[in-house]
Amino acid sequence: MLNTGDHPFVHKPSVIFYADARTVDARLLDQLLKQGAFKPHAPFQRNVLTRIQNGLQQSPFTANKIKTAFANAAEAGLI
Repeated sequence: MLNTGDHPFVHKPSVIFYADARTVDARLLDQLLKQGAFKPHAPFQRNVLTRIQNGLQQSPFTANKIKTAFANAAEAGLI
């Protein structure tokens, strides 16, 4: 659960829909950003990001392939 104050973009109590988590090539995101397809928001504070990451790993709704990809990225020092 995210609440007002956890991030400037969060204006009301919100949940993260882990069931819809996806892996995406960061190069594609960079390309779309350069094309103006979206505007990035401010980064999350470390403590909030840690809560989100912990939720991803603990949620029964997170697909196993997402949990595995996250664990592999963490093990490789990418997170």
